[in-house]
Amino acid sequence: MVVDIFFKQMPPSIQRLLDAFASFLFGIVASIFSWQMLFGLADTIYNKDISMIVGVPLWIAYPFGIASFSLLAIACFYNMTVYLCDRKDG
Repeated sequence: MVVDIFFKQMPPSIQRLLDAFASFLFGIVASIFSWQMLFGLADTIYNKDISMIVGVPLWIAYPFGIASFSLLAIACFYNMTVYLCDRKDG
């Protein structure tokens, strides 16, 4: 989400720098979530947690979440490099 009220008056280079910084922060957050989900996966496997009604192991959902957050982090860092390498002023 871009706040055009504040960004519109700024030069394009500053806009790209702020977009790169936001992508960097979001990538860090996604990386931390992915990293913490690895610990959750290990804990769930170690404790043999299962769902209460169906009895399905809970660890089955963790790899999808880890892959999703990892892909999100990669996309954020890629966007950051695109913003930093873009030299257009328009």
